[in-house]
Amino acid sequence: MGFPLCLFCLLAGFLLIPESVIGISLLRRFVLLAFLDYFLSLYHFSVQHYGVLSVYRGRLTHGQIDRGLLRWDWWACICVSGIFSIAMDYLNGEFDDYGFFNHAPLLSQYSMTALKLGLTALVLSAWALTVRKYVRKKQGVARILYFSTLCYLTIVSFYLEPLLYFFTVQMQHWFVSLGLTSHMAANSRFKPDPEKNSAWYRPWIWLNARPLGPLLVLAVLSICLTPILEADYFIIHKFDTEAVTVQGFLVQIQHSVWIYVFGCLAIFSSFLHYIFDRGVFRLSDNLTRKAALPLLMQAENESS
Repeated sequence: MGFPLCLFCLLAGFLLIPESVIGISLLRRFVLLAFLDYFLSLYHFSVQHYGVLSVYRGRLTHGQIDRGLLRWDWWACICVSGIFSIAMDYLNGEFDDYGFFNHAPLLSQYSMTALKLGLTALVLSAWALTVRKYVRKKQGVARILYFSTLCYLTIVSFYLEPLLYFFTVQMQHWFVSLGLTSHMAANSRFKPDPEKNSAWYRPWIWLNARPLGPLLVLAVLSICLTPILEADYFIIHKFDTEAVTVQGFLVQIQHSVWIYVFGCLAIFSSFLHYIFDRGVFRLSDNLTRKAALPLLMQAENESS
């Protein structure tokens, strides 16, 4: 609890410091935090891709300690969810609304089309080279298939609208997280004692035991919290009602201090998500690996 509380205090302090002290308007501070959230989210996705490839690699008998292959996987993941995404967002003018990167179109429509086709050919070449490397080093079908989905996401990012592409990446991110969690929960030997569990805890045990239980809860929470968690997006778009999904609630409080309170909570929830995901799925950590790997491998060990 200590670190999340300190993080919340830092965010609140950054937003509450008088403009006369740091010379940055409140709106510009929210924009800076939004950019930080943007870069952290891309890194967050990249690390998850690398982690999934590592999970598949950990189930193999060949090639786990190949340093060259590890570096190749890492840079492939960084390019998929980081370098290519940032470059395409910039070239498509997605940063222009924030007042930091205003520019005339850098490339004509014809040049953008040619660039996208060239990058598509580059990604396909990298995919073919990687598949050849995986086959030669016996990396398994699962790793080949997952890496293929990363290359597919990269190519899709060249042609979809940025918002639609971000939605696609978010869905893939959550499906992977829920898939890993469900797989590990199914392999767990934990059997809760109903006599020792409170009435509050019992329903969560029941939901967690259902294949789609966690997904249903997260979807309902996301829908219910949307009017609040869009506050930061509403602020950085200068209170444009067309920028938010649920307009009524935020429009009514846009002249109140509560709009900034909810905006701070929205950014805080994103940062907290990155921290907790890193703690739960950081398989490079010895303690995490010791706890998680038996849950990932147990079904295979029992079948053998």
